[in-house]
Amino acid sequence: MPVLSAHNISKAYGERTLLRDASVTIRTGERVGLVGKNGTGKSTFARILAGVEPKDGGDIAVRKGATVLYLEQMPDLPRDKTPRELVSEGLAAWSAAKSAYDAVSTRLATGPRVVRPRRATTTRPRSKIRRASPPRSSGSAAGSATTR
Repeated sequence: MPVLSAHNISKAYGERTLLRDASVTIRTGERVGLVGKNGTGKSTFARILAGVEPKDGGDIAVRKGATVLYLEQMPDLPRDKTPRELVSEGLAAWSAAKSAYDAVSTRLATGPRVVRPRRATTTRPRSKIRRASPPRSSGSAAGSATTR
């Protein structure tokens, strides 16, 4: 199913035609790279697909719920922030998701032990009949008499 479909895109700057009848279809799961010589319109085409720059002609359709973004080659970054701060801000959603994942993983690994119920044991009523104990000996053999 196409995520983005662009047909017959055209773009000119004055007399110079940069794009004429450029078309592309990007489907779910595809990874796409634009390859070409400098000045042939790769960045312009990407900006048009992302809606950053207007097209002179053609049609673009983006699947409902999909977002097309464009990262400038030379972004205009705020001068009051360090590169680390900018990257951290950009990764905020990912960091939050990773923290939640780590917390759940830790809870699963070290959480409460599952106590399994023991098998029910049946207790048999004790027999009221007792076994006879062997006779106690008083140091002499049973049945023998001592005489003096």
